[in-house]
Parts: sequence; C-alpha cells; structure tokens
Amino acid sequence: MANQRRRSSPDSVLGMYMALGTGIGTALGVVFGVVFDVLPVTLGAGVAIGTAVGFTLGMARQHK
Repeated sequence: MANQRRRSSPDSVLGMYMALGTGIGTALGVVFGVVFDVLPVTLGAGVAIGTAVGFTLGMARQHK
C-alpha cells in the first residue's frame, strides 16, 4: 500500500495546465509590454492567450 502511486483527478490536471499557461502568458505579456511600452495591451493578451493554451492542453491531457 505504501508504494501506490497517487493519480491526479482530471480537474486538477486541467487546473494545473491553466495555471501554468496563465503564468507563462502573464510573464510574456509583462516582458513584451515593458519592451514595447504597451503593457496594458500585452498583459491582457498574454493572460488571455496563456489561459486558452493552458485550457486546450489540459483538455487534451484529460482525454488522453
């Protein structure tokens, strides 16, 4: 019993991918926003795109 592997629930996998995508999108949005001096636009776009990519990857991983 001690060696049993704990399996993640599908919802936790989806949440993990969404959080990861949102974090990466936020970081990229801030970097591009500071470099090109358009932070509000790139931050919003980065969060939206990162969350969408994370959601898509999480859904694909769930149905694997």
